[in-house]
Amino acid sequence: MMPIKAVIFDMDGVLLNSMPMHLEIWKNLFEKYGIDFSLEIFEKYNGTSSYGIAKNLVEKFNLEISVEELVNEKHEKEKEMQDEMLDLFPDTLKIIEVLKSKDLKVGVATSAMEDMTTYVKERFGLDKQVDNFIEAKDVSRTKPDPEIFLKCAEKLGVEPSNCVVVEDAINGILAAQKGGMISVGITNTFPKEAFIDADFVIDDLNELYDVLDKVEILCVE
Repeated sequence: MMPIKAVIFDMDGVLLNSMPMHLEIWKNLFEKYGIDFSLEIFEKYNGTSSYGIAKNLVEKFNLEISVEELVNEKHEKEKEMQDEMLDLFPDTLKIIEVLKSKDLKVGVATSAMEDMTTYVKERFGLDKQVDNFIEAKDVSRTKPDPEIFLKCAEKLGVEPSNCVVVEDAINGILAAQKGGMISVGITNTFPKEAFIDADFVIDDLNELYDVLDKVEILCVE
């Protein structure tokens, strides 16, 4: 393993406690359009953009609605619920501050669409706390393609092999690994058993310090 120079976080379900809201919205939309909903199905799609999920649903289930209409419907529901249901996970800003104090670069690479990222930036100032913030509009391919993580690493000025990625979604873990980065799954959304392909699994962001210590020890060895 190479020494760690940067930590790249997914946003939804990692830094931002947003998955209960997204789960509720998608569950309601699935039911509205006659699609059976389960956590296993959501796990399959989670990590890609809202547009990517909507495109898959419209094509797979032959929905009589356009992808754009389904995306807009989801975003309207988000606007109704976000003030009440969204917040950063405890210690998020403190953890970012500690990582930066250790001379690590910190980035965010999120599949969230622009209206959601704009809301998060304005409400929480998350983009001002990190060194780089990459979102869906900045890339042409969604996770599990590694483009978003590779672009974030490039903007941070760090080689992919020197990056740790923290993700709550299987597609995000796959993207990190395809990009040659160390992957850390966090069990905020899915259980530990879902992350069999991750290099490390944590239950809380504060456990990330132990992971970084282990990686440093492995680098020395």
